[in-house]
Amino acid sequence: ATYFDDLRKIWIMIFEQFNKHKVIKNLDPQLLANEFISYLYVLRIEFLSGTDKDGLSEAVQAAEKHVDFIWDSIKR
Repeated sequence: ATYFDDLRKIWIMIFEQFNKHKVIKNLDPQLLANEFISYLYVLRIEFLSGTDKDGLSEAVQAAEKHVDFIWDSIKR
């Protein structure tokens, strides 16, 4: 298994528990995991492939906004 596969499994498990305890809307944990981590990987690739290494704070801000957006979209 790759790092990405392991990470996906962890987030699927987290979203399953959120569903079980009715913390979030009843949504597919696998879909949520994929949606959650995919944008974070895009940010990582953009940051690592870019020439502007000072963009870390921008990447962190974008990640924080993404987390807030996902949470606001799925919470009960």
